Amino acid sequence: MKMKLALIILNCTMIFLFGAVYVLGQENETNLQDKKITMRVQNRSLNVVFCYLIQKYDVPIGFEGSTLDNDHTDYVFDTNLLTANQMNALVETPTRVPDKHFKINVKDARLADLLDQIVGQMKNYKWEINDAVVNIIPTKGGNKRYESYCQ
Repeated sequence: MKMKLALIILNCTMIFLFGAVYVLGQENETNLQDKKITMRVQNRSLNVVFCYLIQKYDVPIGFEGSTLDNDHTDYVFDTNLLTANQMNALVETPTRVPDKHFKINVKDARLADLLDQIVGQMKNYKWEINDAVVNIIPTKGGNKRYESYCQ
């Protein structure tokens, strides 16, 4: 009987500990906004900026393009993970300077402040964090197809 009680207590303790580790491992939206970022880019595309955040700081990013930007591809970015060599080449190799280029120079800045800088250099966009994902969404020219999904 004592052995059975000990096994029950041990099982309950293990379940509690595994649950606590899972909960403590979750990153909430407040922590994501306060994540410290250092980035220095000049005349780079949104692709470079977003890939750097995704790769180096593990920031998940979603993007909905404004219909007002359908005349260019400057806001297209890679969502697949790159190798370290590909990422270095992307950041260091001069590329075509897009019409919509970004200049960012921050050291140990909050992600929220960096996102303010990014959308401040774009027309028609804002950022928000939902379910631990940074979403860049249009303030003007939103696609009507997505409105029904967001309600």
